[in-house]
Amino acid sequence: MRARTLKHLITLEQKTLTSNEFGETKTAYSDFASVYASIEQIKDNEKFLSNQIHQVSTRKFRIRYLPGVTLDMRIKYNNKTYEIVEIINPFESNIELLLLVNEVF
Repeated sequence: MRARTLKHLITLEQKTLTSNEFGETKTAYSDFASVYASIEQIKDNEKFLSNQIHQVSTRKFRIRYLPGVTLDMRIKYNNKTYEIVEIINPFESNIELLLLVNEVF
């Protein structure tokens, strides 16, 4: 993996459960790690469901191997939020991770 291709600073956020003053549990996100990544656009789709147009934007983030990354996490980049759909560790080599994500609109 070439370092010069990892030029976008992203933030991985992990899901945490908190409770409010009424004792109800609420989902919040806290920073897990800030890492550099390369970003590749895979596809953009629009679907017509329930009389509404839904846009789906799929991207691939390539980062250095980072233990502890799970599907419950999300990525913040450029004031946009991406949910992690798939985590790939090529050849199980623990050198890099490929994160396939969908943009949250």
